[in-house]
Amino acid sequence: MTQNLALDIPAEGLTSELTALREGVESWKPEEGTRVVANMTEEEKLKRFTIEECANLTGDEELNVCLNENAGYSWNEGNYVLVMPAATGIAQLRSVSIDANKGGLSGLALMANIPEGIDEDRLYDGVPIMNVEGWTASGDPDFTTKSEYETETGATATKTVGWTIDPATRHYDSHYLAGNYYQWLAATAQTTKDGDTMAEYGKVVDGSICPKNWQLPLAGDSHAQSTGSYYNLFTYYVGDEVLKSAAVKDAYAYTTTPIPGTDLVTGDPIFLSPIREVRMGQIDFQDYTQGIDKGLSPDGFILATGNTITQSSSVVYGPGKAISALSSDTRGIGLSQGNNRNRGLGVRCLVHLAD
Repeated sequence: MTQNLALDIPAEGLTSELTALREGVESWKPEEGTRVVANMTEEEKLKRFTIEECANLTGDEELNVCLNENAGYSWNEGNYVLVMPAATGIAQLRSVSIDANKGGLSGLALMANIPEGIDEDRLYDGVPIMNVEGWTASGDPDFTTKSEYETETGATATKTVGWTIDPATRHYDSHYLAGNYYQWLAATAQTTKDGDTMAEYGKVVDGSICPKNWQLPLAGDSHAQSTGSYYNLFTYYVGDEVLKSAAVKDAYAYTTTPIPGTDLVTGDPIFLSPIREVRMGQIDFQDYTQGIDKGLSPDGFILATGNTITQSSSVVYGPGKAISALSSDTRGIGLSQGNNRNRGLGVRCLVHLAD
């Protein structure tokens, strides 16, 4: 599970031969295949976050219902990695929104156009991602935490400890690729009709776009101790002390203190091996620019890249909502947060194990 899912869902859909669809479902077809930026014209790029079914609606209540009912889209912004996955403060972006007109993730990665490497001043001004298209993924599982590594030719190269990239040799750590963004109906391989029947809190959707014999994480107070939950995963890897104040029963709470023994700058176990979470933000339709609620829009944008992790779960929160398996930002870690289904989140798949 140590990498965000980067599956482009084809327009013709997925089959149960390779995909963990619900029992008895042999194939599933999305409303639309994954929106891949690399395959778009310049005009199409400007509309890639728009949900056309809701484009003519203006009232927040009506628009909210429409966006959550039509939450079956997914996006591939390209091959981007977070440069400093365990960093905080000036090396993170604030909660900025980047709309299609500003280039989505590419609007945050202007340094990718600097062939000789990274402009460090620009990096610390808040540009923490890198376009690694055409670069080579390192075969070293500990690439990010090392100062030296071996290239595929056997040569020894040096790099900055804590960075996922080496601009000098154009190598990167593929664990920290952004992956794709998926709305909840897409992540759970449901149709809009299926989604209408999923309104009961705590109900688990038995199926997803994960590979066969894998699953979306479970979440919520009724599933905290399940083998497929992030709570259980974190308990195993980083100890129960980390989770005593975590949001297992309170859907909107966060941990009130950092992970014990760390300052969330280095050594943070959720960002480093073996969990390796990636703060790639989310695609959102609720605009809180500069802390001001500007309301809903059918034209989405990428929010809080470099600052926030939000991962999908298979669990229903209520009508139009699902429970996030993981939410993490500068406030701490949340493991049971209600989320609008229309948000485009990252997906991590876990090996399916019986409870």
